[in-house]
Amino acid sequence: MYDENVEFVDDEFMNSLDDGHTEYRARFIESITNDESVYGRIFLKNKLAKGLVKIGPDLSRQSTADNIVISTNTFFGDNDQADRDLTLKLRPRHELVNKANSIGSKLSLDKSVLGAHLRGTDFNISPDFYIDAIEAEMNGQDRPIFVCSDDIGLEDRVASVFDVIRRTDKHYITRNHQNIQA
Repeated sequence: MYDENVEFVDDEFMNSLDDGHTEYRARFIESITNDESVYGRIFLKNKLAKGLVKIGPDLSRQSTADNIVISTNTFFGDNDQADRDLTLKLRPRHELVNKANSIGSKLSLDKSVLGAHLRGTDFNISPDFYIDAIEAEMNGQDRPIFVCSDDIGLEDRVASVFDVIRRTDKHYITRNHQNIQA
């Protein structure tokens, strides 16, 4: 059920899905518990309690459901080509593409820019992990780097090492519970 008028996928939208026409999957149970403890969303927890969420690596490549809800932060596990092929079938909504293109244009982003998504509140990873990964990807080249994160401190740390491009209009969120491990 695609609704072009829905701007955010939140519990209200997710609860509007018809269980009879929707398949719910999570690669790991932790995806569901993190969704609640980090973001305060309980939709998948409620579906799990009703026995409607299938846990495991099969991401319903052969599903005939009208809607498929997949919760995982390791979507491309083990370089699974079938997962990649499935993802290529997904199409972002036009307004999201337009918004991304507008942001990219304002920041002068093009294919020469290295992008780094710093997963600050999802994982407890040292900033040095990201710095090392960026250095490895740069391979001694001098090229622009666009960084974005939900953790301004992490973004600031990376910006202290590299000359980066970042959004000035970005709104940052913080983890509800600092002791959560992902």
